[in-house]
Amino acid sequence: MEVMLASGVVRLRPERPLINSSNSFDLNMDDSTALHKFRFTIPQLQLIAVKLNMPEIVITPSNDHIIAIEALAMVCRRLGECCRLFTIANEFERSMEACRRTITTTIQLIYASWKDVQTSLFEKKQYTQTLSERNLN
Repeated sequence: MEVMLASGVVRLRPERPLINSSNSFDLNMDDSTALHKFRFTIPQLQLIAVKLNMPEIVITPSNDHIIAIEALAMVCRRLGECCRLFTIANEFERSMEACRRTITTTIQLIYASWKDVQTSLFEKKQYTQTLSERNLN
């Protein structure tokens, strides 16, 4: 069996997610559960938050304070599965309005911190298109 697993002939099924009855965000969440819910494990979400230069606490315009990992998990949950906002609010034990504000603010933070990179990539693409058009004529 070990030979077949090592050669890739047979694969084991992923572990079943553990059910958390408290419905609060758990930083010690099991990897299989986090993968099922957010498409990333908690350490991966922590790394993404660092790489995206997110602040440790996301503060919405309505003065909601939420840790960056939980805010990023909300965004991943919302983007990974087209579930209703009520489902996310229930899972994270927050109101639908608070979840909406948190998701919107998190996406705006990510966009604002990487806007200059996006702009330079867009300008580079336009520049290369202009050069290729000039070479064709």
